[in-house]
Amino acid sequence: MKNVLTDESLLAMAQVKSLKEIHLDRAFVGIGLNEVVQNMNNLERLTLSKTRNNSKKQMDSVLDKLGNLPRLQKVTLIDCPAVTDDGIMSMLYKTTSLIHLKVRLCHAVSAKTLQDIKKIVVVG
Repeated sequence: MKNVLTDESLLAMAQVKSLKEIHLDRAFVGIGLNEVVQNMNNLERLTLSKTRNNSKKQMDSVLDKLGNLPRLQKVTLIDCPAVTDDGIMSMLYKTTSLIHLKVRLCHAVSAKTLQDIKKIVVVG
């Protein structure tokens, strides 16, 4: 059986408010990640890779909340099927600190949105 981060693991992580960087690979994304991003005001860098078993609505909510984090500078999203145009744009409209955004293999994100975000932030 593979080790998978669950909502319970992420809820525990949300208690460590001093984290500046989080890399989540193959994490189950649901309410746990919502709690993490809602309470991590010191977070500067977030990487989500191969997230699974989450709805587009949940991921849009996560991205929306990321836009409120005052120190977040870099977001990397790789192979996250629930990342959408709406989620990305909501984060970008709210953020005041993001300077780098990398989006790869997120097939629900349109080519138009990828072009639009190049005008707003550095895209890796």
